[in-house]
Amino acid sequence: MTTPLRRISIFAFVLLFAVSALAQAGGNNKNKKNKGNKNKPPPANDTQGGQDTGQSGVDPQALREVESRLLAYATQAARDRLAGVLDENDPKCLVALGGVLEQEKAYSQAEQKLRRAAELAPESADPWIRLGRTYLHQERQADARAAFQEAARRAQAQVNGNANDPQAWLMLGVAQRQLGQLPAADQSLQRAHDLDPGDPVALFELGALRVEEQKWQPAVDLLTQALSKSSEIAYAYFYRGQAASKINRKDLLVADFERFIAMAPDAPEAAAAARIVASVRR
Repeated sequence: MTTPLRRISIFAFVLLFAVSALAQAGGNNKNKKNKGNKNKPPPANDTQGGQDTGQSGVDPQALREVESRLLAYATQAARDRLAGVLDENDPKCLVALGGVLEQEKAYSQAEQKLRRAAELAPESADPWIRLGRTYLHQERQADARAAFQEAARRAQAQVNGNANDPQAWLMLGVAQRQLGQLPAADQSLQRAHDLDPGDPVALFELGALRVEEQKWQPAVDLLTQALSKSSEIAYAYFYRGQAASKINRKDLLVADFERFIAMAPDAPEAAAAARIVASVRR
């Protein structure tokens, strides 16, 4: 029997991954030029948008700003920033544009841009994760599963090429979780965190996984750690609020859901969060 696809935390992950990966892109490319090691596999973040070729002319700082605004669900601000650097022949730009279109609920356009990004960056798992999410929004379960399977295949290849790459493990863990492979996802995400303890992405994903596993207090603890490192993770408040409701922390539930609604009023879950807050306040 096919395991249902997981929606927990898929909305936020790609934005977080893109911020983390893009932040490292400049330094990794510089190291590759200095070392000149042609035999070493490129790090996973170098495949997220064409930087593995070393020919992208897009300002990485601008893309970091776009992804940061998407992470905070500031969709129009993200679109405005992207407009100044948009190159539709650059897969990093296309992945960022796919994120903007997804938040705008322009799912068909997002699919078109992300498929183009996947063609331009054939080793990258990132476009396929975002495609899977776009399909979930449209309730296209079979297409979503196929996209997550492709993401897992590409991320596994990256892990096989460099077992010490935290971003490759992170992508693999997210794909595995979306496919319902929770024990494997737990191992992959923990490996990503062990390799890069300072990155809030793996903490966020581990916290979201604990919500899915109904391990409420560990979920709150992990998501609190993630937010201490990056307070602009809109969906971390949503998932921590869910976990808080299960351990009788109504104060945290209300505070987190209200923060989530303020940050992401147009998010698919915002209306449900508002109803829950109203019910708790009665």
